[in-house]
Amino acid sequence: MGLRGELNRLTTPDDDLNGSSSDTDWNTWLEGQAESVARLNQTHPHDIRLAELGTARDERNCFMFALGINPDAIRDMVLFSIHPGSAFVAALIADEVLPFRSTDLASAEDGDVVVYFRDGQPRHAGVLRSGRVISKWGAGPTSIWDHSLLEVPEAYGDEIKIYRPLEGAESAYCDWAEGQGLPRLADL
Repeated sequence: MGLRGELNRLTTPDDDLNGSSSDTDWNTWLEGQAESVARLNQTHPHDIRLAELGTARDERNCFMFALGINPDAIRDMVLFSIHPGSAFVAALIADEVLPFRSTDLASAEDGDVVVYFRDGQPRHAGVLRSGRVISKWGAGPTSIWDHSLLEVPEAYGDEIKIYRPLEGAESAYCDWAEGQGLPRLADL
């Protein structure tokens, strides 16, 4: 298995952990994941660095992280674990709300949003910093990593597009969610 396949494995919690609501269980798994990614360098050389160890309480997914969406700002729109995800980002792209910059890293700028596609659908996103990507891997409580463009889990895909930062991403999500028929909690 290559580096990206190993990263897939290391970002997928065991079935036992997925059913756990214990902060201690999740935090222990996250610490072990960070150690495993560091050890992976012995067999699969890479330049991946831990930017921020995740916590069991972090509610952001990779798209929320990359777009700068604070969970508290959209709390009244999030129902039944529906978060700003792939469908939301696909709509931003289709409606040209997320401004396309390039497919070339050389013309990108710090703060740009890097979106990874698999089978034509957005699967992952990060933020560009000094020619590297800062992104949150996996679903649920996860860590934030500093990595080169293609040092990501294989499941995220190989097609990469770079977009300009989106001002007002939280408002854009609330508008999109209302358009999907999701009521605000205050309206229930």
